[in-house]
Amino acid sequence: MWRGLNFSLGLFVVPGVSSWRGPAGALAAVTAVMGLAAGCSHGAGHVPLPARPAPGRPAGVAAAMAGYLGGLASSGRFSGTVLVARDGRVLLDAGYGLADRAARVRDRPGTIFQVGSVTKQFTAMAIAILAARGRLRLAGRACAYLPRCPPAWSPITIAELLDHTSGIADWSRWRLTGPLPGEAADPVRAIITEAQRVPLAFAPGSRAAYSNPGYVVLGDIVARVSGMSYPAFLHRAIFGPLGMTRTGVYQGGPVQPGHALGYLASGAVAETILTAWSTAPLAR
Repeated sequence: MWRGLNFSLGLFVVPGVSSWRGPAGALAAVTAVMGLAAGCSHGAGHVPLPARPAPGRPAGVAAAMAGYLGGLASSGRFSGTVLVARDGRVLLDAGYGLADRAARVRDRPGTIFQVGSVTKQFTAMAIAILAARGRLRLAGRACAYLPRCPPAWSPITIAELLDHTSGIADWSRWRLTGPLPGEAADPVRAIITEAQRVPLAFAPGSRAAYSNPGYVVLGDIVARVSGMSYPAFLHRAIFGPLGMTRTGVYQGGPVQPGHALGYLASGAVAETILTAWSTAPLAR
């Protein structure tokens, strides 16, 4: 199981989520696939992949996996941490590459990573919990849970926000030249305000198109319906019950010791301003 990597591609529902050890490890496979596709190719050139590990005895498999991952790391194709277990026995628990390239800080098994758009799965789970508790209806209108809505949003349901059929245009279509006004101080409010100003990309429910702002709206609904901040609700309803003691919501500020920076394919450090991804150079 891939557990984490030096990669922040994707967008946080709020400004980021730290990575994990333990129960949340299952989510890291998604992050690893995205990272290997777009975020870990700094200065690598066209280097052949090492041979894949062959099946065999556990000790041999662990050594083969370590060699394979070491080859990926040395060629610049992977940077992160990996946990592999079989039948409750840990076969590999190691870090590869650098958590901070400038400071030459290495990735270790306990390194904390931002998980980008994997955050959306936590937001969807939070919405499902509130629905199960009778606090909202998936078929209900989203505007019923927001203080104000443009008329075009009136048909949008919670379910349509969840499955990207709301018609709310992604910020990649907003033609931005920089951060939104006020985004650094209050990204949720800045993004929702701009999303309400921009016309819908299509009639709600008529088709599907990925919408980061739609999930920002869902995160705001979680806070308003629960009466708690988004981070506080996730801690109480998800992280705490699942024993995810090293998982949390990044809320800005300098990177703390033990946390990894995210990097783009260009080698630049990934932005923490959400809408910066609409013009980020993912590859070259």
